[in-house]
Amino acid sequence: MQKRTTILIVCAAGASSSIVVNKMKENLHPDENWLIEARSINELPNVVAKYDFILVAPQINYDYKRINDLVKPYKTIKVLSINPGLFASADGAGINQMIRNSLDGNVKTKREEKQMSETKVTLMDKFQAFMEKYIVPVGMKISNQRHLAAIRDGLTILIPASIVGGIAILLAVPPIPASITEASNPLFAFLLAWKSFAGANSAYLMPPYYL
Repeated sequence: MQKRTTILIVCAAGASSSIVVNKMKENLHPDENWLIEARSINELPNVVAKYDFILVAPQINYDYKRINDLVKPYKTIKVLSINPGLFASADGAGINQMIRNSLDGNVKTKREEKQMSETKVTLMDKFQAFMEKYIVPVGMKISNQRHLAAIRDGLTILIPASIVGGIAILLAVPPIPASITEASNPLFAFLLAWKSFAGANSAYLMPPYYL
């Protein structure tokens, strides 16, 4: 049985690269025993020893040298930078071929080079690649700043409480005009029943809002 080749795509958060991973799996040859995964760069130090190839996504290419230094103690691990065009278009076949070339001694035929150079990239793909290469790294550095991260995490924790409080105040204070005093139709009957429910249970509905 062919030895399993383990491949890791490293990107800023690990989300966008999951699409690329799926495309790579779809374009594997029947005899290729490859394990392909995606993780964020923050997880890399804990898992790097598991893989034969580390593929660096364009948005974190600024960290290529640090990643390369991280894998130096593991003599058999290869670090490859993914072409922005291939990544933006989720060209799994092209990325797979890049790995095959490396497995074969990194020798490319003219035909393979031509195929890779003819990869079609739309304007939107180019814009996405630009964002991931220049904007996302800056955003990641800002979001990882410890004071801003503390504010972000605090606000995230408050979201469920805000939702519960919002539902509570909506139930406790129904939007019913004072002019509706009789259940002259099913809608008015429902609104009056809601108002009656809110008045009877106000002591239970308001504490979540105050909290």
